[in-house]
Amino acid sequence: MAGLPGALDDVFWLADRSPGFVWRLKPDVGPLVFASFGGEDDVVVTLSVWEDFAALQRFVYRTAHSLFMQQRARWFAPFGGLSTAMWWAPAGTIPTLDEALARLARLRGRGPKRDAFSLGRPFDPPADPPV
Repeated sequence: MAGLPGALDDVFWLADRSPGFVWRLKPDVGPLVFASFGGEDDVVVTLSVWEDFAALQRFVYRTAHSLFMQQRARWFAPFGGLSTAMWWAPAGTIPTLDEALARLARLRGRGPKRDAFSLGRPFDPPADPPV
């Protein structure tokens, strides 16, 4: 785990200042948020809200975040399967950790749909309500 807290601090600092960033779930204690998922304990969770898909995509693939992701095998055991769920939310909505884990379970169980999709297969935002 050496180096992980500093790397996370840098990535979170960058996210907080990135164009299109709205909000992220912050841990109560320490640098990480942990949850149980699919029978696994202590799964690290990141949860954030972005103005649009393009802003998130820029952050994920065109900033130092991509360098962090290339190093993730140094810090994390393989998760197996899809590990990121995305969905469109009405403007002003802040998702809960339980909602995020439920959407990830749906995505892993039935594949990408409008209510839970991946970076690799995004869906257009709904016309109404505004997102």
